[in-house]
Amino acid sequence: MKRNEFFKVSSGIKSIVGKELITDQNVAVFELVKNSVDADATEILLSFEYLENCISEIIISDNGNGMSEDDILNKWLFLAYSHKKENRKTSKRYLGAKGIGRFSCDRLGEKVEITTKQKGTKLYSTLEVDWSRFEGVDQLEFSKIPVQIETREDINNSVPTGTVIKITSLRDKWDRESLLRLKRSLTKLVSPDELYRDIVKISIKAELENDHDKMQQRDRDIVNGLVRNDLYEVLRIKSVSLQSEVSNDGKVISFQLIDKGQRVFKVSTDNSEYESLQGVKMDIFFASPSVKRSFLDIMGMATAHYGNIFVFKNGFRILPYGEPANDFFEMNLRKQQGTGRYFGTRDLLGRIDIMEAASGFIEASSRDNGFVQTRQVEQLKKYFFSMMKILEGYVTKVIDWGKDDIEFNANRINIPTLIKQLTGLDKKNENVTLEYDEFLVKGLAKAAVQNSDSFALEQIKKLAINNNELSRLTDIVESKLRDLREEKTDTQKKLAEEAAKRQKLETQLDDSTRQNFFLQSAVDSNVDKLKQIIHLNMIFATKIDAIVASVFDLLASGKESNLKEKVAGIQLWATRIYSLSNVGAKTNFSLSSDKQINTDLANFINDYLQSYYKANSKIKVHVENLADNVSITFFASEILALVENLISNATKASAKNIFFKFTVVDGDLVIDVKDDGKGLHPDIGDIEYIFTLGYSKTGGSGIGLYQVKNIVTKMDGRISVLNEHDYSFVLRMEVKNGYKI
Repeated sequence: MKRNEFFKVSSGIKSIVGKELITDQNVAVFELVKNSVDADATEILLSFEYLENCISEIIISDNGNGMSEDDILNKWLFLAYSHKKENRKTSKRYLGAKGIGRFSCDRLGEKVEITTKQKGTKLYSTLEVDWSRFEGVDQLEFSKIPVQIETREDINNSVPTGTVIKITSLRDKWDRESLLRLKRSLTKLVSPDELYRDIVKISIKAELENDHDKMQQRDRDIVNGLVRNDLYEVLRIKSVSLQSEVSNDGKVISFQLIDKGQRVFKVSTDNSEYESLQGVKMDIFFASPSVKRSFLDIMGMATAHYGNIFVFKNGFRILPYGEPANDFFEMNLRKQQGTGRYFGTRDLLGRIDIMEAASGFIEASSRDNGFVQTRQVEQLKKYFFSMMKILEGYVTKVIDWGKDDIEFNANRINIPTLIKQLTGLDKKNENVTLEYDEFLVKGLAKAAVQNSDSFALEQIKKLAINNNELSRLTDIVESKLRDLREEKTDTQKKLAEEAAKRQKLETQLDDSTRQNFFLQSAVDSNVDKLKQIIHLNMIFATKIDAIVASVFDLLASGKESNLKEKVAGIQLWATRIYSLSNVGAKTNFSLSSDKQINTDLANFINDYLQSYYKANSKIKVHVENLADNVSITFFASEILALVENLISNATKASAKNIFFKFTVVDGDLVIDVKDDGKGLHPDIGDIEYIFTLGYSKTGGSGIGLYQVKNIVTKMDGRISVLNEHDYSFVLRMEVKNGYKI
């Protein structure tokens, strides 16, 4: 005969949903804070109490609704039960509904004491739980291990309304650094959206840190006090951004592109693809070099260490989305296919806000594991990509990754390309509303007149519909175009002839007034003999370099450090032989290895590059010389060896272009060298390793950059890597004005 039986629950369930499920102490604090917010708390205090200068207690107190004894017995102690599920029909948005967040206490410490009091009553209850009693006794049923509860009357009205959670016998050691990490994590907890910005005030109190705090200048380095939502401040940095929103009924998607505070366009269209994303908002920022510098100044850390696209649900963050190592939207895999065309996680900052109306976003039981994979989550990914591609197209094609402008600059925008991008949006959906700002139309008008561009004129006509002012502009542009077509080309020819004459005169003047270190024709009577010698030297240099590379292959064990240095010396002389052989008799300065010259170093390098790296070179050399007569004393052969090593490294990295930029900062010469090769290898840990003798990720000998650094250091200079764009390699060298060895 059949009979009913029932499941039994082992006491081991405590650890499964407690300390083993929530593996991060900061996530555990998050969960308890979220519970306070769900209880309508507006103020939450995290207190860290000390015993013999060590943190021994964590106290989380709030001014929320509190609990009655019945709430404790039938809700808090009821595993996996959540009264929040019963309240889904109300307008209140809850952050959790699994009934296990309370077990975060177990992650933080072995013992917990909860004191709670509701409004309008003098009764308060105290619950004590010793989690260690549930461990090592898996044969006992969970419900058979007792906890202690007591309800008393608050005669003196000394117990405040709300809940106080005191956790002792802590499982982790908390020090100043861990408190700062907690604070920084909490700054990202609440969405910067105006709906949630002031939803709750969270404060930290750790009295023994007060003296250290007084010595700090920035809020980010102070433990005590209010936790500020720094994400809001960061996202106010002027950048190129795209803001998007799905209407609350899910029927319309609207988005606008903003370039450093200037709206470029706004689009509204029917939502036929993402119907389950009601009320979802998105705010994405391009992390340009200027944004990264501002971010570093505000936050004290690089954007790559802060995170990328954060996801919030009902105003609170969903972990681990947005963490530096998290690529929820799989951008980096795509970027590998085209570093100069696609965004990766390091190129973006921003947030996505998911409202309660958007169903199907269910948090995994492990609170640092994001959402359970559902159809809605997949739709969110597609929605993000569709919006990101619009921003990506604008940045990579319309403004060509953008100059490092602080303010909006309409002149850098490729207007025709932008119009084609918008026209593509128009074709995707018949019911599209496009709004353009006036600068866009005026830019089109300018392009139309300057280039006699009929396509631009047609676009102006399209944009000018129902706008009388723009219609008048259209008439003016059309009239001007007719005049331009009727004009003959005589004026243009005369201008071209005059320009050619002027250019010729300028070239002659430049050649006659500026010293050229690398003469274009040899005057020595023994030119043929000298060329033979030079040719032999180049062959010897090439063979020496090949031998060096093979020796380093044999020394892969790294045990013969002294021998490596000697081999590096051989390679340096080989490079000097090569570079001197390259210039040979075409110089008007001393090639002696023991004689220095004192002259303008920027002009010296510029002349060499212009003379020996023509357009038919394997790599195209670009020079921007903004330095004016910075005299340096140096060995010519060493500087030539330095330049050759940099070009050689760029070539090995498959670079097609290398850029030399000379500027003066505080009277000293600054040389920035950038190439468009493969960039730094992703396995490089400390970036200074690239200057280590024998270190190479390109199959080379690992000597070139070591020698470059030695030459710069010998000149009392500094060298550093500015790897702001992870699709390029940027090196900076700084040499003091007037330096003499």
